[in-house]
Amino acid sequence: MMTPSLIRRFSDQPLTRSLLRPLKYGLVVLLATWLVACKIVVTVPEGGKVVTEDGFVCRAGETCVIEVTDDSFDSTFTAMPDAQHTFTIWAPKRSAFCIYRSAPCRLSTAGFADSEFLMEVLAGDWEFHLQPVFVSYDLDYWQETVEEIEERTAATESFLYAVAPNIGGCDPGVLKPQVNQRALEATNQTRSLHHLPDVDHDTFYDGQVQESSLVQRANNYLNHFPSSGDACYTANAEKGASTSNLGGGSRLSDPAADVFGWTNDNENLAARMEAGHRRWMLFPALGYIAYGQVDGFASLKVFDFHMQPRLSVPDDLEYVAMPYKYYPYPLVSKEPATPWSLSMVPPAGVDSAFNYFSSAQVEVIAKDTGKTLPIENLHKDNKRFGLANFLSWDVVGWDYDVEYVVRVTNIRLPGGGNRDIEYPVVVDRYHLFNVDHPLEPTDAKNGNRLQGNFNTSDDLDSYSQSLRGLYNVAGTSEFSGMGFFIRIYDRWKRLVKSSDQPFQMDFKGGNYTVVIGLCDESGGCYQTTKTYGVTFTALE
Repeated sequence: MMTPSLIRRFSDQPLTRSLLRPLKYGLVVLLATWLVACKIVVTVPEGGKVVTEDGFVCRAGETCVIEVTDDSFDSTFTAMPDAQHTFTIWAPKRSAFCIYRSAPCRLSTAGFADSEFLMEVLAGDWEFHLQPVFVSYDLDYWQETVEEIEERTAATESFLYAVAPNIGGCDPGVLKPQVNQRALEATNQTRSLHHLPDVDHDTFYDGQVQESSLVQRANNYLNHFPSSGDACYTANAEKGASTSNLGGGSRLSDPAADVFGWTNDNENLAARMEAGHRRWMLFPALGYIAYGQVDGFASLKVFDFHMQPRLSVPDDLEYVAMPYKYYPYPLVSKEPATPWSLSMVPPAGVDSAFNYFSSAQVEVIAKDTGKTLPIENLHKDNKRFGLANFLSWDVVGWDYDVEYVVRVTNIRLPGGGNRDIEYPVVVDRYHLFNVDHPLEPTDAKNGNRLQGNFNTSDDLDSYSQSLRGLYNVAGTSEFSGMGFFIRIYDRWKRLVKSSDQPFQMDFKGGNYTVVIGLCDESGGCYQTTKTYGVTFTALE
């Protein structure tokens, strides 16, 4: 029997692990073996609805309760996204069904009558959950671009340059048209996460930002105000540098990665909490960009264009928050920490420097547990970077793929009074982070041992391993130490171990992905190791 009803609040009951044991009663696959609750709580976020073949419908923003009272329940739940969203998986919530699966979720109580225990559960007050994940961003774009950044397909001379730069001769070179197109697409994809209008590429400034990039590279600095005595200085370079986001590294960079880095802004260590680069990237009235790069030193012009932007900022755009809703993980880092932020979009006739946040407070709450996470480095300023008003903070202990509620209270309004703002955040790594790196012909796996080569500095090798119990994990290379990293991920792509030294680990049981590479996730890298060996030895 199925009785749907809408609720707004209910108390979570404690769940014993014994209720999560797979039950062998011939129940349907797709985790139907876990159905032991008398209530199924269906929570539908923005972006679609959940339906069943017998007419049940739970719409966006609703929490629906289905009472299961006997052993005749058998229903298939289908997540149906709207036109602006994509259904990906059933959410990994506590006490949830069909987690991480993308197929319709069939649940059945067939066979429960054979168990006194299960029938008692049906008569109890247990609550189990089902929640779809609807992703609002362009999933194909982000998956493809993250992979390309990892493989450095757009960080080569052949991709970047129509005419290669000559630093010694102070020749900035010429970029191929596809370079600015890639930067433009990355900018607009990022802005779309915040419902901001697309911007255009202003080709008039291509030479200016290329000369700006040259002077940065020639002097090995990041300087918005180069001096006339600096190597390769020109007035055009100075103008470009003073009106651009700047970035630099030791090797050629992908224009999309540069855009994501400026939005993230965690590497802006001198003024991290001000996040000035981000504020320009997410400035509602940005209008235009122009991108330049010389040997990994990049410039993105973000203001002082000669044309008025041809864009329309939505009338209902009240604020720009980052991260916001379902948000791609390349834009949010743990180390160095990405500051979370909020800026208000002022009504017509109000200066964006209005002091909205003089008395504002911030809470970040884990939705599933209700736990409030610590907030550090609460920062407020009214500097003229994009939207002048700016509130930023660090969130201690947040994790990927976890839903949080951000609550900012006591925001002052230009017309008088205060208001509160609340919005969800999920930093999405599961859909975008790739742990599968096929072995090359130079690599070979034999049982619990992998022997291979690092063919490039970015080469990653991986394999799946079923592990349970205590293991000794050791690595060898041409050096006395390991000289590389062993990273181990669980089935949910969560990093459970990263080490450049031999270690012991007690595995809880299941399939793990072992990734071998020269770098750890935080960016620390070995440079010269060429060969490796990894061995897992069971100790129990």
